Amino acid sequence: MRAVILRFGLIAFAMLLSFSLFAKTAYLQSFESLATDTWSYTANHTPDSRRIWWGPTTENKGSASAYNGSYYWGGWDLDNVESTLSFQTLTLQAGYTYNLSFYYFTKNLATTNDY
Repeated sequence: MRAVILRFGLIAFAMLLSFSLFAKTAYLQSFESLATDTWSYTANHTPDSRRIWWGPTTENKGSASAYNGSYYWGGWDLDNVESTLSFQTLTLQAGYTYNLSFYYFTKNLATTNDY
């Protein structure tokens, strides 16, 4: 009985590992203006603020830099006004598992939560 459980466990583990072999990127926005950037966005900002920076950049701003590639979306000195990025609504096919990832960096919001 123990051998059957062990064999079942090994088969289940092997199947779980094989799922990542078939993973693919469905939509991407890298801010690199590449053909692979298939997830469009709109930048919504408050035009009356005196923000220093709001947009794609390659510059190192306050220790922030691109996670991958050359560009990242940067916002600097936003005067405590709301500015957002609205991404295109996507229709995802049922029956699949999807993963949404964002890489971000904050500085001086609070010393306990700078990332």
